[in-house]
Amino acid sequence: YNPLSVDVLLEYATFEDAQGNLERANRLYSDAVSLEPQNARTWYALGSFYFDHKLWRLAYDALNNSYTYDRFGKAAQPCGLLDQARWNAGFRFGPKCRATGRSSSP
Repeated sequence: YNPLSVDVLLEYATFEDAQGNLERANRLYSDAVSLEPQNARTWYALGSFYFDHKLWRLAYDALNNSYTYDRFGKAAQPCGLLDQARWNAGFRFGPKCRATGRSSSP
């Protein structure tokens, strides 16, 4: 276990989330973002975590940061998590994509 590896932190956070330890998972995702604040992948993982728990505004903010750091990454997918979180957070601009679960693309 390397506490300075975002990959390890993200895997550990995913495990904690699956075990129902949401507070611990949130802390680990946040630690990964703090460790590499300009890494679109860490922001996407945090946003995805919030999205899964229907924390729309937090999901939108994190996913928007992911998009900011990688405009061609996962957050840029049309009607993907960012667009769905935006719509469900109450921002009614952009594609009308409601959260219906995960987007169909990988």
